[in-house]
Amino acid sequence: MSCSSAAMKDSPFVVGCNRSARAPARQALSDAVAQNRLSLRKDDSNAGRESLTAMDSIIGSSLDTSAHEGNYTGTSAYVLENEHLRVYLRKIGTIDSHVSYDTRDLLLAIYQKDTDQWLPLESIEISMDNDPSSESGAGYTILERSGDFLPYGRVNAHMNSAWGRYYVNITLESGADFIQIESIT
Repeated sequence: MSCSSAAMKDSPFVVGCNRSARAPARQALSDAVAQNRLSLRKDDSNAGRESLTAMDSIIGSSLDTSAHEGNYTGTSAYVLENEHLRVYLRKIGTIDSHVSYDTRDLLLAIYQKDTDQWLPLESIEISMDNDPSSESGAGYTILERSGDFLPYGRVNAHMNSAWGRYYVNITLESGADFIQIESIT
């Protein structure tokens, strides 16, 4: 079984396994739980990514993403980073203090680590039903979960527009060289 572990100050202990080691690692964990040697909570929040959390420990595979607050050229941002990309998303308002914004303002920049280049971004427009009134309104963005050694990083954008209320999830998974953008009404 090919597994590695890492521990950092004020961070959870992490054990990561490559794909061929998943089944033996999962069986060893299941045996430990069955024998009451370990109590685990499975993280099913993202299909295709394996991770189990036990108190302050994360055990899993494909845990190569970090998500945290930062800035991009002086603008407050959320930073999602994996082995291929570093994505900067604008930090907008708070849960208690919604502010006006346009969906074109969400994505600030993407750095492609493999080619050592900033990707050219003119704009990204997110609309519902191709209705321009859904592209702007009031709301906020929030980091779903912050930390290192995550199976994915996600920023949730909450929008209350003339079209109606909706949410946008922007996700960077471990191992991916692209972001996923999903709207939810």
